[in-house]
Amino acid sequence: MTGMDISVDLGTGALWTANELAGFVAGLVVVGVALGAAKIDRAVARAQRQGLGLCAECGGTRLARGSGSSVVPCPACTKQSAP
Repeated sequence: MTGMDISVDLGTGALWTANELAGFVAGLVVVGVALGAAKIDRAVARAQRQGLGLCAECGGTRLARGSGSSVVPCPACTKQSAP
């Protein structure tokens, strides 16, 4: 066979190099941050609304998300206005 040698020696090298491991860890961190971004955003928005004295659920719109994409009256505002 002429050309490139495509043989693999499994007994002499490390499984991964340091650069490959660093890239793998950085990739895992990026995926973790991307998956948790919505949860973090909701927590920050809630804290900002509470800091401004608005309803933590709806922000003063008196509407909240129901199941799916439906919009329903805010349960927190409904509790506050009940006699």
